[in-house]
Amino acid sequence: DQLNGDTISKENIDNKIQNNISSKVKVDTNQTAIPLYAPNEVIVMFEDNNLIKKEQNMDDAFEQMDKDMASAFKQMDDELKTAMTNMEAEMNATFSSVFNNVFGSDSNFTNQNFVNLGICFVKSTTKTTQEMIEALKNNPKVKFVAPNYTVTISDEYSDKLWAIKNVGQVVNDESGTTDADMDVEEAWNITKGNSDVVVAVLDTGVDYLHEDIKDNMVSDGAHHGYDFAGDDDGNNDDDPMPDTPYREKGHYHGTHVAGTIAATSGNGRGIEGIAPNVKILALKVFRPKGYGYTSDILEAYDYVAKKKKEGMNIVAVNASYGTTSGNQNDSQNKAIKKLGNLGIVFCAAAGNDGSNNDAKPHYPSSYDASNIIAVAASNQDDELANFSNYGKNSVKLVRDKYGNSWFELIVDP
Repeated sequence: DQLNGDTISKENIDNKIQNNISSKVKVDTNQTAIPLYAPNEVIVMFEDNNLIKKEQNMDDAFEQMDKDMASAFKQMDDELKTAMTNMEAEMNATFSSVFNNVFGSDSNFTNQNFVNLGICFVKSTTKTTQEMIEALKNNPKVKFVAPNYTVTISDEYSDKLWAIKNVGQVVNDESGTTDADMDVEEAWNITKGNSDVVVAVLDTGVDYLHEDIKDNMVSDGAHHGYDFAGDDDGNNDDDPMPDTPYREKGHYHGTHVAGTIAATSGNGRGIEGIAPNVKILALKVFRPKGYGYTSDILEAYDYVAKKKKEGMNIVAVNASYGTTSGNQNDSQNKAIKKLGNLGIVFCAAAGNDGSNNDAKPHYPSSYDASNIIAVAASNQDDELANFSNYGKNSVKLVRDKYGNSWFELIVDP
């Protein structure tokens, strides 16, 4: 009911995806019809050795530049800028070659390249999603092709601040256990974060004028981020302010998340974030109807990679979305790994289905990218929240007061 990241490749066609493609809509818990995927659109990765080699060379070059980030990122070599332009041109050439070969002409298709990820988003005016997949899935130049699936947010169950300081207060009509919290005050004795550090929040947008957040927004143009889902057609703009009505369809969610991370400390208003000195980069990826698409998410990943390469010190992405539908070969896993190569941690919700992610993977939190931290939820008694997913091998962050190993507060190196 959230992000469906399944892919269709020439090696392995998932029957579940084929069943999904036959279904036109899915229904959420409020019986509101949500399209399963965008019609006449697909996500494509081409099997092109030249592109892959160029992409790897660029990654290696940026990794070398990372050794002297302060100066090298801000003075990006003209050769690397040229390489980006050349890669865009080569991706366009590969797109035209493949689509001309398969369909006779690419004139009825438009493509958007996520150059930093090596992934292509394609729209058609004449072909359905299923027709494009059937025609492309066995093409030797196509590594994989998938529908442009819808994305929905993972909402929160409590807006109380017992997680910062638990003194046994009553939350949702239940009293908690003293000190069953994150020991945030102890962490604050060491640091409250640094204003040079940026966290990218991929969500419903952020109210950057909010009195408790406005001082901790990154300087990235007039509006402190970008909107990759400005309308229900997915058109972009530079204003990541949440859609309205604010309290409907989860539009408040991104602001809630941003406040949890970095609400201003000591201003006598609202709440205090976990790291109140860091900056928030607001990337809106959910459309006015309350959902987005894989293409919106990938476009935001590409933007994060671009900004990192330009010198913005993005250290983490917050991703509060997910689904049980997906696999290790899809486009999002590749994109998240590329962010990891740039030194970006990817914090993903473990899910709110109350299920074992080891037995039934939840994506993106269950991808095998080494930079992912899958985060479950605990309650005010230091026990796993009754709605939270879990997994001894797949969930990395949450702790049970009884010391059960599958809840341990351990992040594997």
